[in-house]
Amino acid sequence: MQLKNIRAILLVSLALVLAFVPIAGTHAQSKSLIFERAEIRITPQTISTPDKEVAFTRPPVRVDTELRGEDALALEYIHTLNTLDSTHGVMIVFTSPSIAALPFMKVYTAVDVLFIADDGTVLQISPNLVLGELTQTIQAKAPIKAFLFMQSGAAAAYGIRPRDTVVGHMFFPPAPSQE
Repeated sequence: MQLKNIRAILLVSLALVLAFVPIAGTHAQSKSLIFERAEIRITPQTISTPDKEVAFTRPPVRVDTELRGEDALALEYIHTLNTLDSTHGVMIVFTSPSIAALPFMKVYTAVDVLFIADDGTVLQISPNLVLGELTQTIQAKAPIKAFLFMQSGAAAAYGIRPRDTVVGHMFFPPAPSQE
């Protein structure tokens, strides 16, 4: 009788352990998809005048950004891309700079995408893209550190252009140069 009770307890314990294994595996997998928030600043490229003064073409743009790791490229959907406004963005940051293609995601809201180098320089901009309707691969022309997704039309509205600089802890500042 006692042997039957012990056997029953062991079977129930084993069933409980096996029931929680998928939950533990899901939790471990989703852990890498957790994001953080950061405020970034997009500053215009500087223009040297004949007097060697530096002039800016527009004031810096501040963007409250949801930072995600490169594993977010494997997701089918990032809800935040549907709810962007003029002061919020989503950035996918790579561990190291690489030539990457924009992901196809089941997101049908148009976005502007900035391709950003390791030093924070905007290399290229793809405006008004619907990731769920991409019919061709849009690839970075040079190694990038991040994609920044903004509300469609935000890049044009703020006057953001290639060679502007994104300032944030995820980028290395450019080396000082003498002219």
